[in-house]
Amino acid sequence: MRVAAQAVSDGTYKEPSKLTVGQWLDIWERDYLPGVKESTRLKYERVIRIHLKPAFGAIRLQAIAPHHIQSFINGLSDHWKPNTIHNVYKVLHYALAKAVKLDYIPKNPAMECELPRSEQKEIHPVDVAAFLEAAKGDPCELLFKVDVFTGMRRGEITGLTWKDVDFQKGTIRVSQQLQTKKGGYYLTTPKNGKMRVITPAPRVMQYLWEQKRKQAEARLRAGSLWQDSGFVFTNELGNHLCFGMITKRFKKSRWRLERRNPAFTICVTPMRLILSAPEMTLRRYRRI
Repeated sequence: MRVAAQAVSDGTYKEPSKLTVGQWLDIWERDYLPGVKESTRLKYERVIRIHLKPAFGAIRLQAIAPHHIQSFINGLSDHWKPNTIHNVYKVLHYALAKAVKLDYIPKNPAMECELPRSEQKEIHPVDVAAFLEAAKGDPCELLFKVDVFTGMRRGEITGLTWKDVDFQKGTIRVSQQLQTKKGGYYLTTPKNGKMRVITPAPRVMQYLWEQKRKQAEARLRAGSLWQDSGFVFTNELGNHLCFGMITKRFKKSRWRLERRNPAFTICVTPMRLILSAPEMTLRRYRRI
């Protein structure tokens, strides 16, 4: 009611029966997304602008039907991968679910739609072992090793600080992640807003000791130019690593691997050496 009253005051209120899907998406994005993370909001905004408004913008909200959405999904399948389609569908589903809660529509028309099966490539232990061998001597070698054996996401490992590493207990606390937005990087909470503690294999703590030693050497070389950011993985001046740099180093190591064995194609993408769930990663790669 408060949002509706504000809309009346602003002169932007529109009767639910006259709302188009495009107008509702504008309202949903403006009034109901401020609580989500900045990175999530930007992703939703992009999906709305690129996919949802062009397809449904002119349709009345109360007239959108399951067959409209199913036809849209089928059309996406010709040009986009299943995971992308699932993400687009998720945003539309969330927006329509809120419209149902507000009694703008009686039922969510996205509920009965059929989505393409999301395929996840299998990652075999030999793939990762071969990649780490190819990454020997690379500036990101230790980062790749820690990533493989902890299951941390890209933003989590680049946002990791020394205060979250307990060498005495042999634990790593994942309390924040680094993310990008227009204008630069920022720190935010981990995905789902949940902090977690990892107790990795002893070799991971050895990798972190080695990283601490290398960072101390870099600090001496940089002298007064050193920035004491507290991050575990840093550039030559002590600042956090940029995502683009990590991707570049990953591709370089992959190139070395494929050059050694042209018949071998590594089945991982930058900073996804791991599976989606850390516990699955540890279970799968503990033998390496």
